[in-house]
Amino acid sequence: MIPPDPRAGRDVPASPVMGLRDRPWAVEQAGPSRGITVAMTPVAAYAVLGLPLRELANAEVGLADLLGRDATRLTERIAEAGD
Repeated sequence: MIPPDPRAGRDVPASPVMGLRDRPWAVEQAGPSRGITVAMTPVAAYAVLGLPLRELANAEVGLADLLGRDATRLTERIAEAGD
């Protein structure tokens, strides 16, 4: 793994979970990336993530920080699913 460049600003966590935003969010990256977006109601987010959505407002949190080892299993299963 290449260490982050401190001059580049904040790093986006692997498998980021983000709440609603009321300000812009810009990301620069080198190379391709893939991802999926899952939109949840507040009740579903609380059931899955274990915290109210308001705690994720304007934030980026790693899925592993919220789900622990279950996050690794989930991302592996999604990666294996293919296109």
